[in-house]
Amino acid sequence: PWFAFREFCGLELVSFYAEKAKVIGANDSRHRSCHSQASCCHILMPNFTSTGPIDFEDLIDVVYSDQPEFGWDAYSTEDYFVGCDADLLLSLLGQGQRLVNNEFNTHSQDPRIMARTSWAMIGKGLKGITYCTFQQARHLWEYAMWSVLEPDFTPRDKLGAIADVNHEIRRLERLLGSAAPAPFVKPVALYYSRMDLSLPQGAIGVYSSAIDSPYRVYEVLRGLGYPVRWVTPRRIEAGALDASLAPLVMKKS
Repeated sequence: PWFAFREFCGLELVSFYAEKAKVIGANDSRHRSCHSQASCCHILMPNFTSTGPIDFEDLIDVVYSDQPEFGWDAYSTEDYFVGCDADLLLSLLGQGQRLVNNEFNTHSQDPRIMARTSWAMIGKGLKGITYCTFQQARHLWEYAMWSVLEPDFTPRDKLGAIADVNHEIRRLERLLGSAAPAPFVKPVALYYSRMDLSLPQGAIGVYSSAIDSPYRVYEVLRGLGYPVRWVTPRRIEAGALDASLAPLVMKKS
Protein backbone atom coordinates (compact mmCIF):
# COMPACT_ATOMS: atom_id res chain seq x y z
CA PRO A 1 0.00 0.00 0.00
CA TRP A 2 2.84 2.43 0.73
CA PHE A 3 4.35 2.05 -2.73
CA ALA A 4 0.91 2.30 -4.33
CA PHE A 5 0.29 5.53 -2.41
CA ARG A 6 3.74 6.89 -3.38
CA GLU A 7 3.11 6.07 -7.03
CA PHE A 8 -0.32 7.72 -6.89
CA CYS A 9 1.13 10.89 -5.35
CA GLY A 10 3.96 11.03 -7.90
CA LEU A 11 1.67 10.58 -10.89
CA GLU A 12 -0.76 13.17 -9.53
CA LEU A 13 2.14 15.60 -9.23
CA VAL A 14 3.41 15.13 -12.79
CA SER A 15 -0.17 15.30 -14.10
CA PHE A 16 -0.52 18.66 -12.34
CA TYR A 17 2.72 19.84 -13.97
CA ALA A 18 1.46 18.69 -17.37
CA GLU A 19 -1.76 20.69 -16.97
CA LYS A 20 0.23 23.76 -15.93
CA ALA A 21 2.40 23.44 -19.06
CA LYS A 22 -0.72 23.27 -21.26
CA VAL A 23 -2.22 26.36 -19.64
CA ILE A 24 1.01 28.31 -19.96
CA GLY A 25 1.39 27.30 -23.59
CA ALA A 26 -2.20 28.21 -24.44
CA ASN A 27 -1.90 31.68 -22.91
CA ASP A 28 1.56 32.62 -24.15
CA SER A 29 1.21 34.86 -27.21
CA ARG A 30 4.77 33.98 -28.27
CA HIS A 31 4.11 30.23 -28.03
CA ARG A 32 7.32 29.48 -26.18
CA SER A 33 8.10 26.00 -24.90
CA CYS A 34 8.02 24.99 -21.24
CA HIS A 35 10.91 23.14 -19.69
CA SER A 36 11.84 21.81 -16.30
CA GLN A 37 14.14 23.39 -13.77
CA ALA A 38 14.82 20.23 -11.84
CA SER A 39 18.30 20.00 -10.37
CA CYS A 40 20.81 17.17 -10.40
CA CYS A 41 19.58 16.49 -6.86
CA HIS A 42 16.08 15.70 -8.15
CA ILE A 43 17.44 12.86 -10.27
CA LEU A 44 19.07 10.66 -7.65
CA MET A 45 19.22 12.21 -4.17
CA PRO A 46 16.66 10.69 -1.76
CA ASN A 47 15.86 13.88 0.16
CA PHE A 48 14.82 15.45 -3.17
CA THR A 49 13.31 12.47 -5.00
CA SER A 50 11.06 11.67 -2.04
CA THR A 51 8.98 14.75 -2.95
CA GLY A 52 8.50 13.69 -6.58
CA PRO A 53 7.40 10.66 -8.58
CA ILE A 54 8.93 7.27 -7.79
CA ASP A 55 10.18 7.11 -11.36
CA PHE A 56 12.00 10.22 -12.60
CA GLU A 57 11.09 9.20 -16.14
CA ASP A 58 7.48 10.13 -15.42
CA LEU A 59 8.56 13.76 -15.28
CA ILE A 60 9.98 13.47 -18.81
CA ASP A 61 7.38 11.16 -20.33
CA VAL A 62 4.24 12.74 -18.88
CA VAL A 63 5.10 16.44 -18.69
CA TYR A 64 7.76 17.17 -21.29
CA SER A 65 7.44 14.50 -23.97
CA ASP A 66 6.06 17.03 -26.47
CA GLN A 67 8.41 19.87 -25.46
CA PRO A 68 11.60 20.54 -27.48
CA GLU A 69 13.78 21.04 -24.39
CA PHE A 70 14.31 19.67 -20.93
CA GLY A 71 16.10 21.79 -18.35
CA TRP A 72 18.06 20.94 -15.24
CA ASP A 73 20.51 22.58 -12.84
CA ALA A 74 23.95 21.06 -12.29
CA TYR A 75 26.37 21.78 -9.47
CA SER A 76 28.72 18.86 -10.05
CA THR A 77 32.21 18.75 -11.50
CA GLU A 78 33.95 16.99 -14.35
CA ASP A 79 32.67 14.51 -16.89
CA TYR A 80 32.08 11.63 -14.48
CA PHE A 81 29.62 13.66 -12.40
CA VAL A 82 27.97 16.37 -14.49
CA GLY A 83 28.59 14.29 -17.62
CA CYS A 84 27.00 11.26 -15.97
CA ASP A 85 23.86 13.25 -15.17
CA ALA A 86 23.77 14.70 -18.68
CA ASP A 87 24.16 11.32 -20.38
CA LEU A 88 21.42 9.87 -18.18
CA LEU A 89 19.00 12.65 -19.17
CA LEU A 90 20.01 12.54 -22.84
CA SER A 91 19.34 8.80 -22.85
CA LEU A 92 15.82 9.39 -21.52
CA LEU A 93 14.86 12.24 -23.83
CA GLY A 94 13.18 11.64 -27.17
CA GLN A 95 14.76 12.13 -30.58
CA GLY A 96 15.52 15.77 -31.29
CA GLN A 97 14.91 17.02 -27.74
CA ARG A 98 17.63 19.25 -26.38
CA LEU A 99 19.06 19.32 -22.88
CA VAL A 100 19.39 22.79 -21.36
CA ASN A 101 21.40 23.62 -18.24
CA ASN A 102 19.49 26.42 -16.55
CA GLU A 103 21.92 26.90 -13.69
CA PHE A 104 25.49 25.67 -13.50
CA ASN A 105 28.40 26.01 -11.13
CA THR A 106 30.98 23.74 -9.56
CA HIS A 107 31.66 23.06 -5.89
CA SER A 108 35.26 24.04 -6.50
CA GLN A 109 37.31 27.21 -6.81
CA ASP A 110 39.80 25.60 -9.21
CA PRO A 111 39.48 27.41 -12.57
CA ARG A 112 40.74 24.32 -14.43
CA ILE A 113 37.90 22.23 -13.03
CA MET A 114 35.40 24.93 -13.96
CA ALA A 115 36.74 25.05 -17.53
CA ARG A 116 36.87 21.26 -17.95
CA THR A 117 33.35 20.88 -16.64
CA SER A 118 32.05 23.52 -19.04
CA TRP A 119 33.70 21.81 -22.01
CA ALA A 120 32.32 18.43 -20.88
CA MET A 121 28.76 19.76 -21.18
CA ILE A 122 29.44 21.62 -24.42
CA GLY A 123 30.91 18.45 -25.90
CA LYS A 124 27.65 16.64 -25.15
CA GLY A 125 25.68 19.28 -27.04
CA LEU A 126 24.12 21.08 -24.09
CA LYS A 127 22.52 24.44 -24.75
CA GLY A 128 21.77 27.44 -22.58
CA ILE A 129 24.45 26.85 -19.94
CA THR A 130 23.72 29.60 -17.42
CA TYR A 131 26.28 30.33 -14.73
CA CYS A 132 25.63 31.16 -11.07
CA THR A 133 26.55 32.39 -8.40
CA PHE A 134 28.45 35.64 -8.75
CA GLN A 135 28.20 36.39 -5.04
CA GLN A 136 25.58 35.31 -2.57
CA ALA A 137 25.52 35.10 1.22
CA ARG A 138 29.16 36.16 1.45
CA HIS A 139 29.67 34.77 4.94
CA LEU A 140 28.22 31.28 4.36
CA TRP A 141 30.86 28.71 3.49
CA GLU A 142 28.69 26.68 1.10
CA TYR A 143 28.11 29.67 -1.16
CA ALA A 144 31.77 30.59 -1.06
CA MET A 145 32.50 27.37 -2.99
CA TRP A 146 30.24 28.52 -5.81
CA SER A 147 31.07 32.20 -5.94
CA VAL A 148 33.03 33.59 -8.86
CA LEU A 149 33.62 36.87 -7.00
CA GLU A 150 35.59 37.48 -3.83
CA PRO A 151 33.74 38.84 -0.76
CA ASP A 152 34.82 42.35 -1.87
CA PHE A 153 33.33 41.60 -5.32
CA THR A 154 36.66 41.41 -7.14
CA PRO A 155 36.86 38.59 -9.74
CA ARG A 156 38.18 35.16 -8.90
CA ASP A 157 40.16 33.05 -11.38
CA LYS A 158 37.04 30.91 -11.70
CA LEU A 159 35.27 33.83 -13.42
CA GLY A 160 38.17 34.19 -15.81
CA ALA A 161 37.88 30.50 -16.72
CA ILE A 162 34.19 30.99 -17.55
CA ALA A 163 35.00 34.03 -19.68
CA ASP A 164 37.73 32.15 -21.59
CA VAL A 165 35.46 29.19 -22.34
CA ASN A 166 32.62 31.43 -23.50
CA HIS A 167 35.02 33.38 -25.71
CA GLU A 168 36.13 30.18 -27.44
CA ILE A 169 32.55 28.98 -27.80
CA ARG A 170 31.67 32.28 -29.45
CA ARG A 171 34.44 31.71 -31.97
CA LEU A 172 33.31 28.13 -32.69
CA GLU A 173 29.54 28.51 -32.48
CA ARG A 174 29.02 28.36 -36.26
CA LEU A 175 30.52 24.87 -36.15
CA LEU A 176 29.09 23.78 -32.82
CA GLY A 177 25.60 25.26 -33.14
CA SER A 178 24.26 22.58 -35.46
CA ALA A 179 26.69 19.80 -34.54
CA ALA A 180 25.75 16.61 -32.71
CA PRO A 181 28.14 14.29 -30.84
CA ALA A 182 29.16 11.25 -32.88
CA PRO A 183 30.81 8.39 -30.91
CA PHE A 184 33.85 6.71 -32.42
CA VAL A 185 32.82 3.35 -30.99
CA LYS A 186 29.47 1.85 -30.01
CA PRO A 187 28.17 3.24 -26.73
CA VAL A 188 28.08 0.90 -23.74
CA ALA A 189 24.63 0.51 -22.21
CA LEU A 190 24.66 1.09 -18.46
CA TYR A 191 21.61 -0.35 -16.71
CA TYR A 192 20.56 1.25 -13.48
CA SER A 193 17.25 1.01 -11.66
CA ARG A 194 16.17 1.94 -8.16
CA MET A 195 12.76 0.96 -6.91
CA ASP A 196 12.16 3.97 -4.69
CA LEU A 197 14.65 6.60 -3.62
CA SER A 198 12.38 7.90 -0.87
CA LEU A 199 13.31 4.95 1.32
CA PRO A 200 15.55 5.88 4.29
CA GLN A 201 19.19 6.02 3.22
CA GLY A 202 22.08 8.43 3.11
CA ALA A 203 21.06 11.67 1.43
CA ILE A 204 24.23 11.74 -0.69
CA GLY A 205 24.53 8.00 -1.27
CA VAL A 206 24.58 8.11 -5.06
CA TYR A 207 27.33 10.75 -5.06
CA SER A 208 29.48 8.80 -2.63
CA SER A 209 32.71 7.01 -3.43
CA ALA A 210 31.26 3.50 -3.19
CA ILE A 211 32.86 1.29 -5.81
CA ASP A 212 29.47 0.20 -7.18
CA SER A 213 28.06 3.73 -7.35
CA PRO A 214 26.63 4.42 -10.82
CA TYR A 215 28.97 7.39 -11.03
CA ARG A 216 32.01 5.19 -10.41
CA VAL A 217 30.90 2.61 -12.99
CA TYR A 218 30.31 5.44 -15.46
CA GLU A 219 33.73 6.91 -14.64
CA VAL A 220 35.46 3.59 -15.36
CA LEU A 221 33.68 3.15 -18.69
CA ARG A 222 34.42 6.72 -19.77
CA GLY A 223 38.02 6.34 -18.67
CA LEU A 224 38.33 3.33 -20.98
CA GLY A 225 37.15 5.52 -23.84
CA TYR A 226 33.58 4.26 -24.18
CA PRO A 227 30.58 6.52 -24.65
CA VAL A 228 27.80 5.60 -22.22
CA ARG A 229 24.07 5.36 -22.77
CA TRP A 230 21.76 4.61 -19.86
CA VAL A 231 18.96 2.10 -20.14
CA THR A 232 16.13 1.63 -17.68
CA PRO A 233 13.43 -1.07 -17.56
CA ARG A 234 11.03 1.30 -19.31
CA ARG A 235 13.53 2.07 -22.08
CA ILE A 236 14.34 -1.62 -22.56
CA GLU A 237 10.65 -2.38 -23.03
CA ALA A 238 10.54 0.40 -25.62
CA GLY A 239 13.37 -1.24 -27.61
CA ALA A 240 16.39 0.73 -26.38
CA LEU A 241 18.69 -2.29 -26.69
CA ASP A 242 19.53 -2.39 -30.38
CA ALA A 243 22.54 -2.93 -32.63
CA SER A 244 23.84 0.58 -31.96
CA LEU A 245 24.84 -0.38 -28.41
CA ALA A 246 27.80 -2.41 -27.19
CA PRO A 247 27.50 -4.91 -24.28
CA LEU A 248 25.20 -4.15 -21.37
CA VAL A 249 26.75 -3.42 -17.96
CA MET A 250 24.59 -4.48 -15.03
CA LYS A 251 24.99 -3.35 -11.46
CA LYS A 252 23.31 -4.20 -8.21
CA SER A 253 20.63 -1.71 -7.18
